[in-house]
Amino acid sequence: MHVEAAGAWRGAPQQVVAARQRVLAEVAAVPAERWIALDELVERLKRRAYELLFQRQWYSSSNNRYRNPYRDSSNPLEWIFATAVDEERGWDLVEGGLIRVVLGQTLHWLGVVDVGVAGAGGTAIRVTPDGARLLRDQPLPLAVSAPHVVMQPNFQIFAFEPTDESVLFALDQLADRVRAEQVVEYQLSRDSVYRAQRAGLDAAAIVAFLERISTVPLPQNVRRSLEEWGALHERVVVHRGVPLLHAVDAPTLDALYADASVVPLLGRRVAPTAALVAPEHLVELHKRLLDGDRLPALSEGPERPAQPAYAVDGDGWRWMAMDGSASGSACPT
Repeated sequence: MHVEAAGAWRGAPQQVVAARQRVLAEVAAVPAERWIALDELVERLKRRAYELLFQRQWYSSSNNRYRNPYRDSSNPLEWIFATAVDEERGWDLVEGGLIRVVLGQTLHWLGVVDVGVAGAGGTAIRVTPDGARLLRDQPLPLAVSAPHVVMQPNFQIFAFEPTDESVLFALDQLADRVRAEQVVEYQLSRDSVYRAQRAGLDAAAIVAFLERISTVPLPQNVRRSLEEWGALHERVVVHRGVPLLHAVDAPTLDALYADASVVPLLGRRVAPTAALVAPEHLVELHKRLLDGDRLPALSEGPERPAQPAYAVDGDGWRWMAMDGSASGSACPT
């Protein structure tokens, strides 16, 4: 049955959400692992929750007449049905169709119910044990198998059954998978460990993980190599979006660190002529350098072409920013 909505679709309407929850409540009352015909559940909901989607609007109390929600868009959802049908047929197509989709497709895909064939050839469902727990908001049992992993001195890793998928997923993050047949084989290398470190793992966490999952002690040469690779990786730190103050020479930067009004705004010195600056200090540092008769050139990264920050006239006393935003007196050049 083709359905059109008067307005734009922006998520499921509240009536549809409530109808789904009512179907879930009915399924939760079905004993687990017992087959039941899908048509039987549909008929049960028809008797117990007839107004599953549409609350009937009575317009003639004397004759007990009401508006058919399947004939026009007068229903609360303002749905328009391509084929106008009577009350009985409409409920089987609309509400019954919704129930069959929720039970036979959605809950089956989620593993809440099994779907089979009833004796008369129709569809039957059976609530699974885990599905019954989910429907009743009960915790699922933890059935995680103990890992069976062997770490070799040559940096080979073998994962035997029944190693859990979560362990294999973690191994995929820090080692290269070589083959996956009866035994899953990995190769640990400096490049693979570096990849894992860039993803957020440090050397200590990698060592602790391998010690936890390995059925044999972690070889000493593997541990030592992991620690060395970790130390090499931690020597390189990339700061993104951090302002950098670059002086023309080392004595100029020394003078700035000796200036009591400027040094609180400077960060760590990373080179003889360069120092880090916290982003929140950049504007104030620029102002204090100007107040101290120092004319800084402000560059906003490689996206902005290099250009002079100030133009000074011939006598060296008048200056103006290249964008024309400020002007004033400068010391003689």
